[in-house]
Amino acid sequence: MNFAMIGISHEEAGEEIRKHVAFMDTQKMEFYESLLNKGILQAVILSTCNRSEVYLIYDEEQQLEEAVSIYEKMADISLQGYLKIKKGKAALLYLYEVCAGYHSLVLGEDQIEGQLQEAYAFASHMQACKKQMHRIFQNCFKTVKQIKTTYQISASPLSIPYIAMRAIKQLITFENQCVCIIGSGAMAKLMLTYCEHEPVKKIYLCNRHMDKALALKDDERIEVIPFEERYLYAGKSDILISATSSPHQIIKQEAYPTVHQTKVCVDLAMPPDIDTGMKSFGVKLIVIDDLSDVQDASIAKRKALLKQGHEMIEQGVEETITWLNSQKLQEVLSSLQRKSEESAEAAYQLIISKIDLDHHEQRVVKKILRSSFFRMVKEPMMMLSHASKQKDEYIELVSQLFEGGGEK
Repeated sequence: MNFAMIGISHEEAGEEIRKHVAFMDTQKMEFYESLLNKGILQAVILSTCNRSEVYLIYDEEQQLEEAVSIYEKMADISLQGYLKIKKGKAALLYLYEVCAGYHSLVLGEDQIEGQLQEAYAFASHMQACKKQMHRIFQNCFKTVKQIKTTYQISASPLSIPYIAMRAIKQLITFENQCVCIIGSGAMAKLMLTYCEHEPVKKIYLCNRHMDKALALKDDERIEVIPFEERYLYAGKSDILISATSSPHQIIKQEAYPTVHQTKVCVDLAMPPDIDTGMKSFGVKLIVIDDLSDVQDASIAKRKALLKQGHEMIEQGVEETITWLNSQKLQEVLSSLQRKSEESAEAAYQLIISKIDLDHHEQRVVKKILRSSFFRMVKEPMMMLSHASKQKDEYIELVSQLFEGGGEK
């Protein structure tokens, strides 16, 4: 049983590649079905605007290769030079680091932890998680919580929406401006909160579902508008912000009002919501990949704190590996005991079919056989239980000897 990660993130690929692996829920369901049908034991699919990664547990290397093939087919484009694969301890370490924000566009941000929790919950709902994956993710969340609590990494606000606000302020003032926000997810909500704290004149809030937008209306400057009228109100706005989970662009250049007052467009979606052709109108377009260039004084502080916290991650990973190895050992020990009992029973059935024994003699023979066959596996079981170094090699060797493993 092995742990691995396959995927793509903003660290390897730009927006043009990532948009092809921004999986919707229906695609994730199809992905899970394909993985499990190919013999992948357990899996968690994480797909956000900045990364699409699959964490999985498998038995044979061929299964991992098939998982990579499924990923590439789901993307429907060549991923050569972009797709990364991590195995074993390196994959576990990477998962913990991702959850803690070490690999986020905005260093140490909290949003990725929530996204991982949602991905884990979805995988559990799809029955793609068992005891081992549950333990891996639960220990990961516990470790990250300890780091965030101990070092107060989240004490100062730092997130993609926070950095986006700084990027907007480098281009335009919020004073007396009209803002149009499309979306009602986590990033759209944060952008709305930040805009409410600015001296804006008006905020147009738009969503496909009016009830979701209305639930966010807590300021007299907010006006909820129908999704069908988004172009009209976007054209009336100085700043347009879009952060939806739509699989297609929802703001297209050809449909945008030719006469408008839009100065800045902010696209926080993946795949992108806003047509890059908007720049031909003289509009400044900010996309997610642009935000890495926006520096903040607190980033250096976070970097130092995360460096200190990495020891906790390493410790958490070691605890997880120890537990996984103990489970592997327990499985082999149980298998050895079961094998001895099955062999004893098979020998017993053979004997009583050949020799006529009374009830007392049958009991004696069964007892002797069970004791004899158990002695055969007792020494390997003791060796495994007390082994410290090379335990994995011992487990593999004993498994092959008693379970008929090895080359086929």
